[in-house]
Amino acid sequence: MKKLTSILLTLCLMLSLFAFAANAAEATITVTVTIADHDGSLAVAAEPVAVRDVDSDGKFTIHDTLTCAHEQYYGAAGGYEAGESAYGFSMIKLWGQTNGGWFMYYRNDAACYSLLDQVEAGDRVAAFLFQDTTAGSDSYTFCDPYTLETKTGKLVKLTVKKAAFDENWNPVELPVVGATITVDGEKTRFVTNQNGEVRIYLNEEGEHLISITSDKEILVPFAVRAQVANDTLSHVLGLLLNVFYPVVNWVMNLINK
Repeated sequence: MKKLTSILLTLCLMLSLFAFAANAAEATITVTVTIADHDGSLAVAAEPVAVRDVDSDGKFTIHDTLTCAHEQYYGAAGGYEAGESAYGFSMIKLWGQTNGGWFMYYRNDAACYSLLDQVEAGDRVAAFLFQDTTAGSDSYTFCDPYTLETKTGKLVKLTVKKAAFDENWNPVELPVVGATITVDGEKTRFVTNQNGEVRIYLNEEGEHLISITSDKEILVPFAVRAQVANDTLSHVLGLLLNVFYPVVNWVMNLINK
């Protein structure tokens, strides 16, 4: 009886360990992912991705995140590849393109050192293909705030910056000047000032995608999801802003100088 009991306990322990390992293998975290393609278009725009430990190394990484993002949103096999190179574990293909090896990726708007950098639940991961594959002059942009809840017709201030380097190659943040805000892919009248600031308003309720474009430099577009609630009073004010926005914007910029 003791021997039988011991065998049963051992089997129960083994089954428990197997179930634990299976659950661990299937565990996921949610990361928000943005991917810009070679044309500077948003292929994935601040979308949630269920990230699993693809390579079973015991952690969630940029590599895991981009693998799962392509599985969820690319719609075909082979959209993303990574492997060993002279520079270590490197990206080979992003959004179906090898792009001559010209890629970059960020976690929470900070440049990553490796595809094996760890990510956590709630993080934001952005990756892009350079448009300029000669000098790499593309500038990664980001926005404060990176999510937005507002009401129709309400003025909201956005601050747009780009990643750059100083004379000693230390990473710095610079304002994005003279760039045009887009809403749902369409250009608007909203243009960033010398501080990278811009005040916008949205007159249609629902979800809208806010991004940026420029005719002066190559900007990697950010993606801000805006949730807009309807409000009668602010909607009326929004209609007035359609007429008086240039004056209001000029006054606000003057006050903030």
